[in-house]
Amino acid sequence: MVTGDTTLHFKTQYGYTALRTFDELKEISQDILSQYTVFTNQGYKHFGGIRITHNVPDILIIEFSDGSNLKCSHSHLILVENNQFIEAEKLKKGDLMAGFGLRVKSINLINNNVYPLYDLENVEDIQSYYTNRVLSQSIK
Repeated sequence: MVTGDTTLHFKTQYGYTALRTFDELKEISQDILSQYTVFTNQGYKHFGGIRITHNVPDILIIEFSDGSNLKCSHSHLILVENNQFIEAEKLKKGDLMAGFGLRVKSINLINNNVYPLYDLENVEDIQSYYTNRVLSQSIK
């Protein structure tokens, strides 16, 4: 589960590609959103919806070698270089992410008393998708 400012890459119902955050997606009607496909390591795939979770006591901010970051739950699953999904809390400085070759620069814990967390549900066939250029496991 990731914070609302996390960016995902989509194809819209008109076939255009677009970057959208979860905060933007939650404002789109389910009828329109159901026509979107999300970017995965196997191309664009359909997904079943968005899950929102509240009351998570703290989150991790993982900073990467290119200056980008991912804010997520401790249990958020991320694909690393050996093609294994591991929980975000088990990442270490220097770990290499699969896909775009990002390395973990630092991991920090912050109190999460204001952020809801989001995830895509039922990503077609593979159950994973890119979040801020990091391949994440979706909820089944």
